[in-house]
Amino acid sequence: EDNNLLFEFKIPGYNIVGFEYEAKQKEDVKKVEEALDILSNYENMIIPSKLGKCENISNSSEVINEGTHSEFITEYKFNCQKVSELKKLMIKCFSKFENFRKLNVTIIGKNKQITYEIKRSKLILDVKNYF
Repeated sequence: EDNNLLFEFKIPGYNIVGFEYEAKQKEDVKKVEEALDILSNYENMIIPSKLGKCENISNSSEVINEGTHSEFITEYKFNCQKVSELKKLMIKCFSKFENFRKLNVTIIGKNKQITYEIKRSKLILDVKNYF
């Protein structure tokens, strides 16, 4: 919206920490805390190209536990001085979490909307002319 970009990640617990259940044992709680620490820094997940002159203005990360399923939800908000110049996004999440195999991405821009499935081998997403 305008010069703001919002990235929202909804990731199954298995992809991040290797299990889906609510962490209760000390070792599992530590894995979740370490994961949240990694997720709290947008540079570990996604980096907009410098051409857009984007500044990270907020981050949030949490774990939602529902029955036998857990999900990490992370949001990064950016303000970009030249959002129309944004050409690429570097995908970093695969290098931080070994169980992370693919990422479904929906881009909603003022010019178009599209959904991609990105695998570990694709580290750069072309977003030219979306914003």
